[in-house]
Amino acid sequence: MKNYNLIVLLASLLLNFNIYAQNNRILSGEVHFNKGKKYAENDDYINALLEFSIAIEINPYNWQYYQNRCSLEMKNKNFESALKDINKSLELKPKSENPGSLSTRGRIYDETFEYFKSIEDWTYMINYFQDFMNVKIGDAHL
Repeated sequence: MKNYNLIVLLASLLLNFNIYAQNNRILSGEVHFNKGKKYAENDDYINALLEFSIAIEINPYNWQYYQNRCSLEMKNKNFESALKDINKSLELKPKSENPGSLSTRGRIYDETFEYFKSIEDWTYMINYFQDFMNVKIGDAHL
């Protein structure tokens, strides 16, 4: 019976440690994400890019981290990296729930002369996110 109680105690401690570690990881990613946003607001894009990359390294499951890093890559005209990041953002939060990332990808396709892909994204936006499109219509070049 003592061994059973010891096993239950150890399992409980291990489970609590895993929960703590996961929560700490998420919070740590948020710290770097927020630092990145501050740097970006002050036009310090190199440090912002670094902080977003650290946030992604810590917690690769947050779609917003990829979306924000993508925006910086676009400012630097690094469209290949921007497209990878925005596609990851859309993988983590699908286009049916993520109009911001979808419109960003449409702009990337526009910038890289992939017009058919751009039209596909913008058509989806027009059909399913009409309220969002009222704000973003300038981006669509309509």
